Amino acid sequence: MRLVEWVKLIESLRGGGVRVMHISALRPLTGLSAPSLNTALWRLQRAGLVIRVARGWVCLGVCEAWEVVKAAFPSTYISMEWALHHYEVLDRPSHVVTVMWLGKSRVVRSSAFTFELHRISRRLYFGFDPDKVIAEPEKALLDTIYIRGGAPPELNLDLLDAERLSRYASKYPQEGTQGARQPHRTLGVTPRERGADHQPGLRAKTLKYRRETPGAWLAAH
Repeated sequence: MRLVEWVKLIESLRGGGVRVMHISALRPLTGLSAPSLNTALWRLQRAGLVIRVARGWVCLGVCEAWEVVKAAFPSTYISMEWALHHYEVLDRPSHVVTVMWLGKSRVVRSSAFTFELHRISRRLYFGFDPDKVIAEPEKALLDTIYIRGGAPPELNLDLLDAERLSRYASKYPQEGTQGARQPHRTLGVTPRERGADHQPGLRAKTLKYRRETPGAWLAAH
């Protein structure tokens, strides 16, 4: 396919609401073999027309993190530090997209995003926008405490709904939580990926949280 044909195809797909798609879905649309399609996508990425965002997945032009998560990772929602910054509850940005899901915990890296996926039980799979798959700020904070074993410092707590926070916290285990067992759970993501490379001491402040459960943290605040 010529470049102009690719541009028309991408514009048509985006016009139809498709922002992220699997490369297997492009094969019948282009008539290209798998090797030829991979070569074409490499060239298109160099031209800035597509972005590889996960194994087998590409963004057609510019796309948001939630669009990638919704398409490439079933049963997921964005939470923890990324969501807290999204709602301005946490001022410091997270360069890692922190995700909760029902699958195995792992890290997925690409040229555009680094996804940190944490396993969560079905009973805690709630409290997020089903359209943009982003946790409500209260749920994002509780997920952070549950996974990390504590909350990050310098939170803008006045932006949270106290009633919702209390109601959601009651659904979490009150002792022996996932976070309390493994409070430094980072899945191998480095401080540089988190945006901590130019802030000495930030790793100790943000990753070595005080060991506590969501309920204990709420009682103390």
